[in-house]
Amino acid sequence: GGMMERVIGKKRFLWFYLISGLLAGLLFVFLSYFFGNTELGARIFGGPLVSAV
Repeated sequence: GGMMERVIGKKRFLWFYLISGLLAGLLFVFLSYFFGNTELGARIFGGPLVSAV
């Protein structure tokens, strides 16, 4: 993140960061609505984090 911020600038990086978060949230809602299983992502992405702790 820091390297990208230095390359593209603070303002563009902030916009990129905010838009990426917004799109990720919309994608989550979209997939949850159509597939219905919101726990799958937590199992895939949350499992290694719990194991590491």
